[in-house]
Amino acid sequence: MKRIVLVILMTLLVACSTNQVWKSSPIKQAAKNNCFDTRIDPAYDQNKIIGFDIKVKNNCKEDVQIIWDKTLFVYNGKTLGNFIFRNEDYKSCGKKRSAETIKGGAVISRRIFPMELTDFDHPFTPLREGKNGVYVTVKKGLRGYHETLSLNISIQKI
Repeated sequence: MKRIVLVILMTLLVACSTNQVWKSSPIKQAAKNNCFDTRIDPAYDQNKIIGFDIKVKNNCKEDVQIIWDKTLFVYNGKTLGNFIFRNEDYKSCGKKRSAETIKGGAVISRRIFPMELTDFDHPFTPLREGKNGVYVTVKKGLRGYHETLSLNISIQKI
């Protein structure tokens, strides 16, 4: 009898809970300039968008550097801080990050998460509804190049 009551209660809990799915529009965004190409795709975890998969391709023969300290999370048009990387020690958050060199013609790919939405108890907090994006900073010699990419995130109940 207890088992039947428990099964009924569990069924009711599952039936009454609302499931949500995070959607991105556009599905990905890309930008190109004479120094680099870049693209962001939403990074999912259990139907929730938790960050971005970013690719940066060097269009030059010379090396360029992605400046991670100046590559920022953008939410609804406002910059809100830096990113952390997949498999990064969260205790290193906030420490100065070194630039990453990209050889001529090479591509780098990283999964990045907004530090603004990260805490030690829930390291991969889902992105909020609205325009979420990345302000990418690449340096070639003494000159900086920038591109802003954003995805409109919506949360749908199913």
